[in-house]
Amino acid sequence: MKNVRRHSTCTCRACESIPILDLKFMVHHGEYAVQHIGGRRELAGSDVGLAHRLFKNHVKEKTGWRAYTLFTPAAMECMGLQLEGLAESTESYEHLGETYVFALDMHARHGRCLATAGSSSSRPRRSASSVRS
Repeated sequence: MKNVRRHSTCTCRACESIPILDLKFMVHHGEYAVQHIGGRRELAGSDVGLAHRLFKNHVKEKTGWRAYTLFTPAAMECMGLQLEGLAESTESYEHLGETYVFALDMHARHGRCLATAGSSSSRPRRSASSVRS
């Protein structure tokens, strides 16, 4: 994000804020219907409504994380995920009730990925010509 800001000539408030923005991902699995409204295809259904509402959650207030991935149990089951270090909580929405959610701190995950990449790049590599069968 810092590179994006550095290469932008725009001075509007939104562009000036690029370095402090964080990504939030929401992962859900459920049923939906496709509707054609005004010449556009749109998804509809209670799972679609839940997915939209999950973006309005309390992860930041509960964990202090600014960048995170929020998973529903349905998504984790569908993908066969068994992740460690997730923050578990519930979100409550009118007409939808309570939903269990699991959050992953993306800053911590990014740090682990960088550390892993750094440690693997410091290992000696063998060229194809030095590999024997």
